[in-house]
Amino acid sequence: MSEPILQPSGRKFFTFWTIAWVCAWAGLFVVMHNPAPRGLALPPNSDKVIHFCAYFALAMMGVRSAFSRQVKLDARWLVKWIIIYTVYCAADELLQGPVGRHPSLYDWLADIAGAAAALGIAYVNRPGEPESQE
Repeated sequence: MSEPILQPSGRKFFTFWTIAWVCAWAGLFVVMHNPAPRGLALPPNSDKVIHFCAYFALAMMGVRSAFSRQVKLDARWLVKWIIIYTVYCAADELLQGPVGRHPSLYDWLADIAGAAAALGIAYVNRPGEPESQE
């Protein structure tokens, strides 16, 4: 029998959670880059909560994907993903202008805060080496 092609380093790459995370990321991109529905009335600044929650959920799905692929969640992993989400969130906000939405520094900060909160929670609660009982 031949070995599966998509298993770098002996780990599964395309797990259920990785596919779900990529689909969620694509769905979030589509939602954020379509004009806001006419007549949509939200309470003032509630969109910041939506931005925070959307990126919190996206980052948590990314964490779950990493767990499913047995990726080690160390400080390097944390910094790398904070940078990736920070840059992506900036691009996401800037690309909303051409579709009639208004890029916002505060939306960008809410995006980053959501992603950073999820990554921080995952990092603090990551599985680690068992502590020695002395």
